[in-house]
Amino acid sequence: MERQARLDRPLRFTQLRMWAAVPDRQMRDGFRVRPVVRAQGGENALDGSDQCAKGRIVGWCEPQHIIAEPARRGENAIERFEGREGCSESLPDVVAAKRLRNPGMTIPFRGVRTLKTMPSGAVGPKAERADAWRRIRAYAEIMPEHAYFVGPTAALIGGVPLPVGLHDELYVGVDYPRTPPRRPGIRGMRIGAPRHVYRIQGLRIADPALTWATLGPLLDEYDLVAATDHLLRVPRSPGGLVPLDRTDPYATRETLAEALDGHRWRAAPRLRRALERARTGSSSRPETLVRLLIVDAGLPEPALDYDVYDDDDLFIGAADLAYPRSRLAVEYEGEGHLDRAQFERDIERFARYEEAGWSYVRLTSRHVFQLPEEVPRRVRRKLERS
Repeated sequence: MERQARLDRPLRFTQLRMWAAVPDRQMRDGFRVRPVVRAQGGENALDGSDQCAKGRIVGWCEPQHIIAEPARRGENAIERFEGREGCSESLPDVVAAKRLRNPGMTIPFRGVRTLKTMPSGAVGPKAERADAWRRIRAYAEIMPEHAYFVGPTAALIGGVPLPVGLHDELYVGVDYPRTPPRRPGIRGMRIGAPRHVYRIQGLRIADPALTWATLGPLLDEYDLVAATDHLLRVPRSPGGLVPLDRTDPYATRETLAEALDGHRWRAAPRLRRALERARTGSSSRPETLVRLLIVDAGLPEPALDYDVYDDDDLFIGAADLAYPRSRLAVEYEGEGHLDRAQFERDIERFARYEEAGWSYVRLTSRHVFQLPEEVPRRVRRKLERS
């Protein structure tokens, strides 16, 4: 065909008059643009892509990518796609190029299209995380092979609890002496420390120790301690009621200390302080904040994730924080406690606490995040009465 002329050099994006697209099945809501041209050899492959169809088509054959080829002036779409011999799956119908300009699509990064899956003006932590995930999936399609996510982006992918407001940009790292990526919405970081790259949901992220170290300049002390607690927590099932999918922590004190000592981190003093204050028994970020508020108010440090038994040695429950000698349990109740079944279990558990001679302090997000001085006041009052 005339429009699939043989090329002696790679085809640049600027030479394409039009791009055609196919849906990205792996991303579910993403599109990727890649030129595909007829060529005689692998030297014409773009961005190191593999050949298929005996060298006649250069580019990716997987259906999850957007694929484009040169189009003649006035053509609105590529009507057929030939030369797919050797590809494992069939390519879906090619979408008209005008669809890429549809108002229902956005351009999070140059060369990528995504569908608008969120209502405009959506706010709140869940909306922020959903938007960050949309951009992470989109950028992963064009991220260089040697790059990987670090900092808050890696923490989000790995499930590390973070405060809101950290995902306006995606944090991407490269090994020294490579040049970090520079484009709107991306904050590149050059990493000179030893590291390992993990794959989670098909995304390349830094190992837990490096993720923790790159969080240092971005979090205050309390939130950095909460992130450290999450990495150090040893999973357990109080009373054996819940099966565990893992039994080891994401990181140990030794691995975090080794990462801290192995490189000159800008936030080294803050990281070292967070590691000193971290504990292995905190189950959530609010529980860590409760502990720090109590301790910084001059009260004794409570035990974490403490199993409470009645006089017949029957398991009652695991208190988030506890003072065993004073028989005082401190419980943080998040959104999960609004579930009716959980609500009924809580009523039964607190009734059994009282029967066993335990008192308790119940806290919500309002106490921890809006009225933090209320947390130590309530605990101190209970301790004085016990």
